[in-house]
Amino acid sequence: MSTITRGTTNVFDDLGYKDGAERQLKTRLALAVNELLQGRKLKQREIAALLHIPQPKVSTLINYRLN
Repeated sequence: MSTITRGTTNVFDDLGYKDGAERQLKTRLALAVNELLQGRKLKQREIAALLHIPQPKVSTLINYRLN
């Protein structure tokens, strides 16, 4: 039979990442930005111009590749 262990409020800490707090913060920020951008229904190139970042960075943000 399997044992279930209750985690903390930070899955990255639970998984043993040394930078768990930073990863959680980046994920929360990306989620907030993505929610705002989805409401505006902008294209990636429009988002890039709005945020003054290159379009490939918009793609990484939208896809939560936050390394």
